[in-house]
Amino acid sequence: MRSAFFTIFGDFIRKDDGMITMAELTRLLETLHFTEEAIKAAVFRMRHQKIVISKKKDGKMYYLLTEEGIEKMDEGLRRTFRESDVVEWDGWWRVLIYSVPEKKRQLRDQLRKEITWLGFGQVMPGTWISPYNLFEPVRRLIKQHKLESYVQMFESKHVGPGPYQTLVSQAWDLDGINQQYRGFIEEFEPRYQAYCAEHDKWDACKTFAERVMLVHEYRKFLHIDPQLPLELLPMNWLGEDARHLFRKMYQALTPGAMQFYKQVRNDRMAASGER
Repeated sequence: MRSAFFTIFGDFIRKDDGMITMAELTRLLETLHFTEEAIKAAVFRMRHQKIVISKKKDGKMYYLLTEEGIEKMDEGLRRTFRESDVVEWDGWWRVLIYSVPEKKRQLRDQLRKEITWLGFGQVMPGTWISPYNLFEPVRRLIKQHKLESYVQMFESKHVGPGPYQTLVSQAWDLDGINQQYRGFIEEFEPRYQAYCAEHDKWDACKTFAERVMLVHEYRKFLHIDPQLPLELLPMNWLGEDARHLFRKMYQALTPGAMQFYKQVRNDRMAASGER
């Protein structure tokens, strides 16, 4: 639900006026078979998490993202629509080591979650690596959670004795991620071909739901794929093939999806007498 919510906000609402009524949001999310009760419960949770706020305008209640919500959404969109996996690596590893006491277990778990989101991989308890210089976002996290005295950061070169591929396999389950990319391709390639063959038979509502579901499923890779440089990836890596499929299907579905979104918003403006 939360991923679908962010998809609709980032893909549609943010590019419009940035806010939406519960009735409009419900109509959009119901295309994915979410119930009205589930949608309201999800919005309530996100309000509690300070991701969403409500605002009254012209007698109507609207929902919009907070600054924190916008930041999370923008980072997700940046990763979702990045151009390519091909990134030049400078050969240096960035190493993060922490030892957070048990009494701060909740903060430790949150730090682990957030550095995983950044793309760090764990090579042993409390020791994480990344091929990218991510020290600035890590410093912000450490400062936010007041963990400065428990964390150290280094830059280093790998000198063996084993190959660096072994280090990579310890830090990230690339085979498992690749299998999930394979599953995505096997699921959506036939759906893309079906749309291309019969798109004139698809109504705007169905096209909207398909594009939201496409982004929703592809966004899952943001949480598991560290987006490693090309030289650290296995030879049969399917990430680029999945991205190519995602982009061409996304573009094909856009006209119909936008038609349905505008229809929902126009129905609201017509009902309220807005121009």
